[in-house]
Amino acid sequence: AYIAKGNRKFESGFYQEAYIEFERAITLDPNFSNAYIGRGNAKSGLGDKTAAIADFDLAIKLNANNAAAYNNRGLAKSAIGQKPAALADYDLAIAINPNFVEAYNNRGIVKSDLGQKQAAIADYDRAISLNPNYVLAYNNRGKVKSDLGQKQAAIADYDRAISVNPNYALAYNNRGDVKSELGQKQAAIADYDRAISINLNYAEAYYNRGSVKSDLGQKQAAIADYDRAISINPNDARFYILRGALRYDLGNKQGALSDFSQAIKINSNLPVIYKVRGMAKVDLGDKQGAIDDYIRAAELYRRQGEMKDYQQMMADIAKLKGN
Repeated sequence: AYIAKGNRKFESGFYQEAYIEFERAITLDPNFSNAYIGRGNAKSGLGDKTAAIADFDLAIKLNANNAAAYNNRGLAKSAIGQKPAALADYDLAIAINPNFVEAYNNRGIVKSDLGQKQAAIADYDRAISLNPNYVLAYNNRGKVKSDLGQKQAAIADYDRAISVNPNYALAYNNRGDVKSELGQKQAAIADYDRAISINLNYAEAYYNRGSVKSDLGQKQAAIADYDRAISINPNDARFYILRGALRYDLGNKQGALSDFSQAIKINSNLPVIYKVRGMAKVDLGDKQGAIDDYIRAAELYRRQGEMKDYQQMMADIAKLKGN
């Protein structure tokens, strides 16, 4: 009863309540493998991936043939960047249960992350052959096909995902990305519109729609989309960089400077942000501030092996100092 209740709480996103139910189940029977899986899932949902892995370890110790424990441990390992270890866990889950649809999908994601694109597609193919209505696998296969330049095949996968689930916002967003890359800007905007109508708090879709509007010269409309993306997720440097660039183009140098500074607070390792902030400072008459930013950009370019950009920044610094 506690397990069933915990699973319901977990599926509804109530991770703390789920955790309590699984704790009760473990107190009643400390040797029940699935109770540790449940508690591990709850810990993972609460963001403690390392503690979740410890619970999956316990579940496996109690039942070495529990495929779900390997799969879920793989998810937690992948989330903290342990990709090869996650891959090994998915292999074990599939060895125990060769029809484990989710494990094929999850293994495909890790293979794609590791650059094994064709092997990832093979895993998504297998997941789809086991469940022809598995929208996640269509979406993920579409992403890999797009990465490989197979744009029309990617669109076909997103179409299929949407035909199975017409309210699948992620597939509309991803299809919009591909259409945008193919130059179908209005069709891309229509897809982002649909994604946003399904999920009004979909920051990535606002960001992507803003980028397409910017490409079409609709700069104020693009800024409005970036505003919305930032209000939903204020911790993504990309949103500030592109809004800052548009503000700069429209003559709002102070607004651009503010956006670039905020982007640097979030991610201080992107040389391009220092470069563009330096440009804004030049326009605002802050020559020394611009030189400082250019020096920082040059150092980051050098450290990251971008020697052409490094040399350009050094030339810009010399020019500024000479004026």
